[in-house]
Amino acid sequence: DSHGTTSAGPRTPDPGPRTPDPGPRTRSDPGPRTERCRHCGILSADEFCCSGCATAFAIIHGAGLDGWLARREPGKPVAEITVPEAWGDPVFLAKQVTPLADGRACLTWAVEGVHCPACVWLLERLPALDEGVGHARLDLARMSLRVIYDPQRTSPLEQARLVARLGYRLLPYRSPEELARRTRERRDLLLRLALAGAAAVGSMHLSMNVYAGEMTGDMPLAERHLFAWGSFAAAMPAVWAAGPWWAALRRSIAQRRWSADALAAASVALGLVVTLVSLVLGGTALYADAVAMFVALLLVGRVVLATVQERIRDRAGRLEGLLPSTARRAGEDRLVAADSLVPGEVIEVRAGERLPGDGVAEHGGAWLDTAVLTGEATPTAIPAGAPVYAGTVLARGVLRVRLEAIGPATRLAGILAQAEATQTSNTDPWAGRYVTMALGAVGAGAVVLVGLGLPWGTVLERSLAALLASCPCAIGLALPILRARALAGAAARGVLIADEAALDRLPDCRTAVLDKTGTLTTGQASAVAWTWFDGVDRQALVAAAERGGRHPLAAVLAGEGPTPTSSTEIPGRGVEAVFPEGVLRVGSAAFTGVTLPDDAALAAGVAWNGVPVGLVRADDPLRPEAATVVEHLRQRGLTPVLASGDRPGPCRRAAEACGITAIHPGCSPEDKADLVRQHPHVLMVGDGVNDALALAAAEVAIGVRGGLAAALRCCHIYLLDPARALSDLTDLLALAKAHRHHRRLLLVWAWGYNAIALGFALGGVWGPLVCAVGMPLSSVVAVGLAVGLGKVRPATPQVRVEET
Repeated sequence: DSHGTTSAGPRTPDPGPRTPDPGPRTRSDPGPRTERCRHCGILSADEFCCSGCATAFAIIHGAGLDGWLARREPGKPVAEITVPEAWGDPVFLAKQVTPLADGRACLTWAVEGVHCPACVWLLERLPALDEGVGHARLDLARMSLRVIYDPQRTSPLEQARLVARLGYRLLPYRSPEELARRTRERRDLLLRLALAGAAAVGSMHLSMNVYAGEMTGDMPLAERHLFAWGSFAAAMPAVWAAGPWWAALRRSIAQRRWSADALAAASVALGLVVTLVSLVLGGTALYADAVAMFVALLLVGRVVLATVQERIRDRAGRLEGLLPSTARRAGEDRLVAADSLVPGEVIEVRAGERLPGDGVAEHGGAWLDTAVLTGEATPTAIPAGAPVYAGTVLARGVLRVRLEAIGPATRLAGILAQAEATQTSNTDPWAGRYVTMALGAVGAGAVVLVGLGLPWGTVLERSLAALLASCPCAIGLALPILRARALAGAAARGVLIADEAALDRLPDCRTAVLDKTGTLTTGQASAVAWTWFDGVDRQALVAAAERGGRHPLAAVLAGEGPTPTSSTEIPGRGVEAVFPEGVLRVGSAAFTGVTLPDDAALAAGVAWNGVPVGLVRADDPLRPEAATVVEHLRQRGLTPVLASGDRPGPCRRAAEACGITAIHPGCSPEDKADLVRQHPHVLMVGDGVNDALALAAAEVAIGVRGGLAAALRCCHIYLLDPARALSDLTDLLALAKAHRHHRRLLLVWAWGYNAIALGFALGGVWGPLVCAVGMPLSSVVAVGLAVGLGKVRPATPQVRVEET
């Protein structure tokens, strides 16, 4: 659609009430079970096992999402989920919903009930189920669903009810209800871990007596059988601890689609069955202790994963680094958590501090740096009663602000939510493929062993060991964590990644096209000098025309003056303002007809009613780290190219100072775009407004100026702080390269370990116990690597500026 959402079939305006008649029988009166429910797949006498499944199937089928049937892992019937009416309350909406500039709204939900890739597929096709929803994206790292919707056509309450009819529960993200749910899940996980650990220790202790008795030969067979049965019984609590995996196994059998949890459950079941058969037949072949240890260590990996996800949920939000975590209430000297503030309170902001929310200035006299929103770092004076916004920095003075919006309701949050509307799911398909490949390898290995004439008992033992050794966690768990860590690390450095795929494309770039003004230079004009050809001073008219301009000269030229009838800024050319007395143009030589000098870093002509009347010149110093950063780009394998709309002289001096040999001065926006298209794998760094065409044509587009709202519409990545944009650029390159390296390292670890483990298990080198310990430990190592590898040190050398 117009918002970048991929359509998934025809939309239906009201999917709720369409409930087919499930027939006269219900779950309480199933009758002869000869068929399977069309929705959940369990045995049922009718087309649907219950009205809940009938409703869910009607919604999905009516929206044209029959592809879900081929992806799902059916489980239990759809549960009756109650949705609180309070989620339609205006107080809830004001606190949880982020209004967007285009009239839409954004809301982040916590999701309960996601258990397979089909769940992700279905939830991300919410726009096909509710015509008021324009975008839905599930973040597996935080288990959150971000929804962009039209408040005139749907509401959060309607979304929650619709999703509830599909069998999933939505909770407000970071709400008390959602925190309580996470606490319950974590408590349940720790309880299962404790029982599995105790079972593993007890079972292994008893089984060691059996092994010792067999080795020494001084223990009667009856006693060995007694200890063996005791070891089997001691391992039984691990069966309950593996409860979620049994549900996954049932779903996989019903659908004939294997998952990682189903593979673990199959390994546990096979180990217990083989042990039980051996004991019944009078043998002492024990695998229950290995199974119990396998469950316990696998739960350790789940605890580690849950801890990592908790940290990501708490620290990896897109507002990280943009909003302060603490604030100061007016009249109090102590800092309080910014999350505790509510609209209507008055806060006090001091020089150097960021505003935690949107509001109104209680008094004047302070100066505010609005670079995060406007792209211009030049502070502006704030009069009493003026609106101020979250994320801006107080440059001078002390400011008291009466808050009107906090957190998701701020203008900054709306801009970031608008950018996220173009995101797609980053679920990795390799996890499901791996399970199928692992089962195929185990089956093929068993066939080979039988063909070699090995006894069936040996084949069964080695197949069990191979199943226990299989580990898809590096692909299914570690890779999403690694990506989430990389995005969180970028956000902490002040780098917003609007297109996550750009992080993967960045290391492939071979050409870096750099803008000059505001990129290689500071973009802050100084030492302004005026020349008037006709002797008439028109500075007041120029000051009025440049109000709101985005060029670096506009920041120093703008001021008080007569209000123009209209004012239009033409990117790459200049500003045209219409006054009652005439038309004023300020800008390039072609735009104004003024010949601009070659010895000025910044220069603009002034034309009045089409006649050249003046010239303004200013300095725009080079960033002190520019030469170092350009050399760093070259060391990274990128060829630096300077493309600027400025005159040849200033471009040549800036390029020579930075060591750039490829120079393209006097470029129009169209020229820059053509230049980008001429090179493969281009990284473009420039102004988010003036360079929009070139940025749109680049493989990776990075904005350093132009304001957050404007830049995110045409940039894949935005560098928040213009003052350190080049330093952040080199850090970003290091982060992207490290992310790719770490991703490959995890894949090598995953495939390498599993190839070795499967080979050793099928070859008889590793027994079931060794494999049962090795597989969970490899999962813990993979997740630990994903967490540790996410830390990337800044790559930019420190630049020393010596005073003279």
